[in-house]
Amino acid sequence: MWFKNLRIYPLTSPFTLKPEALSQALEAQVFKPCGNLDPMRYGFVPPLGRHGVELVHVTNGNIMVCAKKQEKIVPGGVVKDALEEKITEIKEVIPMKQWVVS
Repeated sequence: MWFKNLRIYPLTSPFTLKPEALSQALEAQVFKPCGNLDPMRYGFVPPLGRHGVELVHVTNGNIMVCAKKQEKIVPGGVVKDALEEKITEIKEVIPMKQWVVS
């Protein structure tokens, strides 16, 4: 597995939370994609990718959790305005008789 962005955090005191309890605690913060009015969303996803179901992966005494962040960079109004401009541009170049409606 290759990572896009990996951060390893050494802990200064022993981590006493069991993996099952940690997984249960992360359930409340599961990642949900941005809705229509959300500029950003952040939450936890399974570390083993799409096919994983657990939010915590434990191997060789190490605990892995993965977080995901989604941002809407371009506001919907800007995209709509650009689309309308492009449609107008195309309509001016192609005569109405040649439009194909399917």
